[in-house]
Amino acid sequence: MAIWALLHLELLVANLVFCFEWKPFVENYDADLSENQEFTGGMKIPLLAGISPIVKLLEPCSSKLT
Repeated sequence: MAIWALLHLELLVANLVFCFEWKPFVENYDADLSENQEFTGGMKIPLLAGISPIVKLLEPCSSKLT
């Protein structure tokens, strides 16, 4: 069952990358990949992204996701 979950997750991420245009949320935003020294080890400054649908596609992305 875990294999099917991973395959579906890969498909979901691939469709998100394909169907949307990803840009920095703020102009001239440089990503800071330094980490917090906590139990989970998260980022000090989280990544921010603005997304917008790509309108140049021949088929709507919603039909591909179902």
